[in-house]
Amino acid sequence: MAAAEESFFLAKLASIMGLKHGEGINCPRLILSGEYSLAEKGPVWRLGRAMREGLPREGWREIDCRSTRIWIHHEVEDVIYEHFSDDGQTPEPNKFCLYLFPIYRKALESGGMPVHAALLEFEGNGVMLAGPGDTGKSTCCRRLPPPWKVFGDEETVVIKDHEGRYLAHPFPTWSDIYERGLKKSWDVGRSVPLSAIFFLEKSEKVEVESIGRAQAAMQFNRLAREKLTRGSWSEDLEEKFRFTRRLFENVCDLVREIPSYTLRTNLTGRFWEQIEKVLV
Repeated sequence: MAAAEESFFLAKLASIMGLKHGEGINCPRLILSGEYSLAEKGPVWRLGRAMREGLPREGWREIDCRSTRIWIHHEVEDVIYEHFSDDGQTPEPNKFCLYLFPIYRKALESGGMPVHAALLEFEGNGVMLAGPGDTGKSTCCRRLPPPWKVFGDEETVVIKDHEGRYLAHPFPTWSDIYERGLKKSWDVGRSVPLSAIFFLEKSEKVEVESIGRAQAAMQFNRLAREKLTRGSWSEDLEEKFRFTRRLFENVCDLVREIPSYTLRTNLTGRFWEQIEKVLV
């Protein structure tokens, strides 16, 4: 929910992420209260009646993020945003990164994390192709034949559910929207059980090699931090340290449960056949 001046950005973000009001998606609320104010009673007292319903009045902790102040509370997952008037100086992609804060926070608290990886599905198995930019994630996704399905080619958010399963959700490829001008959306509410992680490497030959937990943790932690620490909110050093420490703990737990591999491939090899052999 948002004050009028922020409603446009929230509606656009919801459209990109395939979210609709009232669908019951288990997700924290983003409460955008408009321009920053220095009232002494705290952020909830500056919200309208409908916006503050169900929120504790006291006990909020603030995170100062340049043009925005974020308020979080240990009893609720909802997050309150207050913006300075910046006369449109904050780029829209930066605002969207900021609004992902409560989602990443919830993922971490569940035992999960965001990660720089494509998300695929093969016969009910969730597969991540992990790697930084220019390693071939998008190219691999375009080459996959049926029955393979591609949910996202850039970012995946992993959540650990109450049964201890790791569920992977596709997240937007922001470069498609802001660099290529494409009108796309991603169904972030959709998930698939995570079965394997493949770290991409360019190679003349196609092969899959199992890797140890320590190596997998180092690579996965680096790719997750690329997503977790982006955006203006990471300027808060205390929150950044807390997030990155919890991230490393979660990564270590994940690689103990989910097998990890190096996937070496090229532009012509049938790399998916090598993955299928591992999944069988």
